[in-house]
Amino acid sequence: KDLVYDAVKDALQSERKQQEAKANEVYLTREDTMKMLQISKVTLWKMDKANLLEKKRIGRKVLYTKSSVLSVQTSKL
Repeated sequence: KDLVYDAVKDALQSERKQQEAKANEVYLTREDTMKMLQISKVTLWKMDKANLLEKKRIGRKVLYTKSSVLSVQTSKL
């Protein structure tokens, strides 16, 4: 009984940490992302199609996570 309780408790704690991390995530617009990476709309579109950037859609608006933009930026250097 304690083994199951501990496993469920650990799973819930890790899920809570992941949700808190997502809640603290900063999102960038397409324009901000293009400026930060110094790329064109076409290049951003190609990167988007290749799933190089983590994104979130809100209606018609596309927002990219700052952490994924920074990881792409550091890999470009």
